[in-house]
Amino acid sequence: MGILAILLIAACSKKETGKLTWWQFWTDPQTRPLITELVVKFERENPGVKVEVTDLTWADGHEKITVAFSAGQPPDVLELGSDWIYEYASNKLLHNLTSRTESLKKDLLFWQPATLARNVYAVPWILGTRLMFYNFDLLKKAGFYDVPVSWDQLAQLNQKLAKFKPKIYGFGANASERHRLYKKFLPFFWSAGGELFATDGKTCLLNSPAGIKALEYYANLCQDALLATQANLDDAFLQGKVAGVISGDWLLKKLKNAPPKFGYTTALMPSPDGQLPNRNSFAGGEFLAISAKSKKKTKQSKVGRSSSPLLPLGPPRRP
Repeated sequence: MGILAILLIAACSKKETGKLTWWQFWTDPQTRPLITELVVKFERENPGVKVEVTDLTWADGHEKITVAFSAGQPPDVLELGSDWIYEYASNKLLHNLTSRTESLKKDLLFWQPATLARNVYAVPWILGTRLMFYNFDLLKKAGFYDVPVSWDQLAQLNQKLAKFKPKIYGFGANASERHRLYKKFLPFFWSAGGELFATDGKTCLLNSPAGIKALEYYANLCQDALLATQANLDDAFLQGKVAGVISGDWLLKKLKNAPPKFGYTTALMPSPDGQLPNRNSFAGGEFLAISAKSKKKTKQSKVGRSSSPLLPLGPPRRP
């Protein structure tokens, strides 16, 4: 894995000693050793500095971060989902990185979620989007010789496979997981022509005709779908129990590491009429931020490339 190291402002200088706290989500057994390796390297290059790493999960990480901020005891450095930054930045809980991120703008993408009122509060770290994953064998079982391109086709696939025994599914839909379910619904919402907010930025438009159309379709789709957590949906796809799921590059890695016996492909989201390629999907990722209350913000340090990295840039991973 190629690594682009970033030395954040919260990283201690060579002369400092003490503890630096870092909360992060890299808990997968295949990637967690990389975090340990980076921490060991940082501590070796910064004698006297101890990095205390706390592992979080996407199931409860947001709540733990919120509680830490509420208690006035946040970590120095933290990993945030792209859709969490506004929440904390708007409440003045994140350190303003604007003056120290200019040199990174040309190398890193997707600064929009990290920017509030033209100020930058986080650094893009791991970015990705979602696609449809299809099992060719199950598609053929349902009489499909190509991937569904319209809403009607996806619904037909779902209905046809629901009749088979033992039970197989045409589509896998997320159960009510916080921070996940809406990411799978939004592509349908946008495909129907929906917009989340009015032009004034203050009015939510989920109850618009487009929103109602998308929600009714998704609700009907779920009647014959496999309802499960993202992890279980990915496992069901790997086991050949579901023909189509919305997932990300983490599933590609699983497919590469343990090739299934069936053929598979990725595809764009189906559109309401199937006439045009549907490029609507949810783009998100993980960002690195510094809590405003951190006492390890060294005035002389700058965000940029460094030979003493604390935090890496790696491939997309977040579900």
